[in-house]
Amino acid sequence: MSRLRFIIVLMIMLMALPLVAEVADSLQSPAPQIPEYLLATQMGKADARGNVLYFVAGAGLGVYGIILAAISSPDPDPVVMARLASEHGQNFTMIYAGSYTNASRKKNLVYAGMGSLFIISAFIAISIKANADADLNKALPPVIDPALNPSRLIPVFSIPTP
Repeated sequence: MSRLRFIIVLMIMLMALPLVAEVADSLQSPAPQIPEYLLATQMGKADARGNVLYFVAGAGLGVYGIILAAISSPDPDPVVMARLASEHGQNFTMIYAGSYTNASRKKNLVYAGMGSLFIISAFIAISIKANADADLNKALPPVIDPALNPSRLIPVFSIPTP
């Protein structure tokens, strides 16, 4: 019997839960208002995209590719700018554009730096490999082909004589 009462009370509580869960609007805290300039700055940083071609510029031009990325001025999409201008106003749009340009420039600098470091590390790896091969060749005894007797070679071109 007590088990039946427990189940009935539990079912009533579960049915009444949606009524209790609703909170009056006066008790709810309002959503925090983000200042307009912070919102524009955050949106600009979030929308910023770097260009992978700066990786190629950094790899091909080295320091000049990094300087090119530093002086670049990437502009946001004009469609997005027009939408923001109509929704939020011109001041919001200018803050967004500045934030977008700064964040995109930083990403472009990272890409250019990665390209330069990639090429530098490739050159270092190639030179280490070449030095290791040269050291290995010094350690091995020279192999002399009997067909190329050194006395029968012209010293300038190493062409065998008849």
